Amino acid sequence: MTDKQVETYIAVVEHGSFLQAAKALYVSPQAVAQQVTSIERQVGARLLTRTRNGVNPTKAGLLLYKGFRQLQSDYEKLLKHVAQENTQERSIRIGIFPYSKMFTEAAKSFGTMHPEFSLQFIAVDSEDWIDHLNKVKDKQLDMMEFASRQIAEEQGLAFLPMLRSPCVALVSANHPLAGRQTVQLKELAGGAMAVHAEKCVQGLADAAQQAGIKLIAAPGGRQDAYDICTKGGAFLLADIYVPYYEPLVALKIEEEFWWVFGCAYRQNEEPHIRKFIHSFAQAVNGE
Repeated sequence: MTDKQVETYIAVVEHGSFLQAAKALYVSPQAVAQQVTSIERQVGARLLTRTRNGVNPTKAGLLLYKGFRQLQSDYEKLLKHVAQENTQERSIRIGIFPYSKMFTEAAKSFGTMHPEFSLQFIAVDSEDWIDHLNKVKDKQLDMMEFASRQIAEEQGLAFLPMLRSPCVALVSANHPLAGRQTVQLKELAGGAMAVHAEKCVQGLADAAQQAGIKLIAAPGGRQDAYDICTKGGAFLLADIYVPYYEPLVALKIEEEFWWVFGCAYRQNEEPHIRKFIHSFAQAVNGE
């Protein structure tokens, strides 16, 4: 039995007329009658009772109609399910920091070149970045912007570096060193010194220890920075984010420490994820 026959029979029963069914299907009444006759031959039963006002289904005809309707509904649900699965397979869930343009622009550039993929951007606050990193590990996210190869690899994730930014020290405008352009790390030893996560900046923890400074982990982002700096301390930050921490003052650290920003992701075998990572790698390498 063909899809056309199913559609024709449903139309006849619902319209109660060969003529009206034919109009709805944009075919001739004769074609509709032929389809119904063919169905009756296949099932071996009379399906419709012809009357002066149209047609009515017999007991067998009503049973077949209900079965056809269920079949049609199941078919539509199947198509919808397959379409959703296909969309999911082509979607890429990306965790990004709201005030970071680098990662977002790179991802949008990929989206422009590959419109067949659906990019979903999920905002990552500085307070919950570890939680979102775990979501990458647990496959709730496909990747996220991140700033520590060491932490990513400790979580069993891969890391693609994209951008380096020098580490600077933020202090309040009332800090004794606020008028300086540069500062040595040891000059900040008098007060508290905090950093988002010491593993984000290679060599920083050892250098701070040598300078007699105990680094404080401050995962709370801007609020932690304001609290520490207003109490006379310093907050270490990537230079690219300084504008978002005003009115705190940024001092260049004479010793060179670097934040390395990039993409943390699973070693994924899914083709669309591999394609996305490969595109990012080409952009980083200037290919």
